[in-house]
Amino acid sequence: MTRSFTAVAQGHWGPAINFHLFGPALFVVLSGTVLHLAVELATRQRYSTVYTQLINRRSFQIVSLCIYLGYYWVRLVWLGYPDEF
Repeated sequence: MTRSFTAVAQGHWGPAINFHLFGPALFVVLSGTVLHLAVELATRQRYSTVYTQLINRRSFQIVSLCIYLGYYWVRLVWLGYPDEF
């Protein structure tokens, strides 16, 4: 994921996706969150957005975790298990 973040920061979106599928998506989400928090701190007001309501839903959390763990499992199977941990 670190290599994916680095590639996105340098503007290389293709290699970033090759390094980790969720790297660019997480980079965009974190950038949006930082922007949202900066606006809230500057205006001293709380803003309720769609993504803040979505992130608090238990079903969204479970589905997101299952998708991420499924992707991680596919990567392990696709790349093979390392000989030594």
